[in-house]
Formats: sequence, structure tokens, C-alpha cells
Amino acid sequence: MNSSDKNKFIAESFDATIHGQFTKFKEDNTKTIRKAVKKEDYKGYEEIITNAIKESFKAIEGWEKTAFDELGGQTPQQYFMGINALDDFLDVMAEMIERDATIFPVSLTDSIKKLGKSFETEILIKLNMIVPDKAGKLTSMQKAEIKAADIIAPEKEAEPLSRLLFKLDEKNVDEQTVTYIMDGLKNAGEASIPCLIAMCEKSGHEGLIYGHSIIALANIASEHKTEEIYKYLKECFRKSKTKIIEANALGIYGDGRAVVVIRSYVEKNVPYMEDSEYQRYRNIILDLGGMVDDLDNAFKTFHCR
Repeated sequence: MNSSDKNKFIAESFDATIHGQFTKFKEDNTKTIRKAVKKEDYKGYEEIITNAIKESFKAIEGWEKTAFDELGGQTPQQYFMGINALDDFLDVMAEMIERDATIFPVSLTDSIKKLGKSFETEILIKLNMIVPDKAGKLTSMQKAEIKAADIIAPEKEAEPLSRLLFKLDEKNVDEQTVTYIMDGLKNAGEASIPCLIAMCEKSGHEGLIYGHSIIALANIASEHKTEEIYKYLKECFRKSKTKIIEANALGIYGDGRAVVVIRSYVEKNVPYMEDSEYQRYRNIILDLGGMVDDLDNAFKTFHCR
């Protein structure tokens, strides 16, 4: 098998491992999953997801150390360690992404990191050349280039990814494309904050790109807290018609002062909230250290007659 065939085999084998583990986990935890969904137990469901991810990583670790005849008797870990060209790494990642991979083997990312400095200029050139197609989508190779930049030069990808974000058309954009760009901007950290605020303003505080931008902003700013960012997120909440996305952002940012703002909104709107909506606000308030007993009583009064 040539390198291209080996990369396809690795991607197919990796995909089969992930899906096999997912199917097994689902079968082993069917009752727990149904119970959490039925009760709308969001905390319980998050715990289930966390455990599923942990089990997936265990399965991946075992796969990485398994020798395959298709790789000439090598393990995937050994195969990745033998790669020394950026394009070869990108080809492996693109094949995995083509099969909807969202996580990658640790031995693959570690191998890229070891040679990262030598790839820095090359990957940044590739990043600057990315243009979405007419449907607002990225190719698997372009997505691989963004993921590789996350690994090789996260501190330098904010500028090219910001330019790429502003090229997107809200009316014709692919959510997966937005997700890939946002993941890169989050990896770039504090340098991405000006771009994300500018995008929130450009989008008119609505739409798919806005929703992703304010959540990414909150994630980054939670580790770089400033009074200006808190006030900005609070103002976004107050201006919003729907508010749940902004409430999520305030929850992620993690400033307890937001409890007052969110509670005030919930108190006024409890009579009009569906249970699922109320539970989302309730969990955010609890995560921020607030109390909900009185809100629970009010919700029961209006909805449990």
C-alpha cells in the first residue's frame, strides 16, 4: 500500500473504532440515557456525555497501539512517528475529517507538535489561502489545515482566522465551517477577542455566526476576565430578544454578578416559559452560584395546576 492508501485505511479503521465504541457505550447505558432524557436531567446527560468521551479515548489509545498488516506490521502510533512532511500529516487528518472525525489520536497530534516549528511558516501560508466555496463550506483539506494550525501555531492563527470569519456570508454559511473557525479562534486565545466582538456587532446580534461568536468570546474571556467584557456580555443579554444564547455566554464567562440579571429576566417571564427553557436558565443560575428555590416554586405555580 502507498501512503495515500495507508492514510485511507487509518481513517477507516479509526472511524470504525470510534463508532464501535459509541455503539457499545449506547447499548451498555441505554436505561441511563433514556432516564436522563425523559427527566430532562441536563446535568445527568452531561455526565453521560463525559463518560462516553472518556471511553472513546480509551478505545483510541488501544487502537493506536495495535499493529496492522495494512501498515506493514506497524501500529498507527509508529506510522505517525514516521511522518516528516506537513502535507502527509494533512492528508491523514483530511481523510479522518472526511469521515466526520472531531477528535484525533494523541500520537498523531503529538507527532505534529514535535515537528511543529519547522511547519509554522508553511501552515500559516496555507491558512491565509483558505476561501470557503459558494455554499460557505470548507473542504476536508481546508479543515485539516485549520486543525493543524491549532496544533502548530495557535498563537499566530487569530489574524488569518479572523479574516476568514469575516469572509463568511450569514445567508449562505455552513455550521461546521463556523465551528472549525471558532475552535481555531478559541485556541488562539486572547488575541481573538477583538475579532469576536467585532463579529457580534457586524452580525447585528443575531444569526448562526453571532451565536457561535458570543459563545467563543465567553469561553476565551473566562480565562482573561475584564470589566469591559463582562459589561459587554451583560449588555448583549439585555438587548437580545431571545436571551438564552447570551445567558449561556454569561454562564460560561463565570461572573456571579450575572445571577441578578438572569434571575430578573426569569422572574418576569416564568409564566411564559416551557419547562426545557426554564431548566436551561435554572442550570445557568445554579452554575453561577445563584439560588432557584423561589423560581422553582413560581414555575410550579404557573405550570403544575
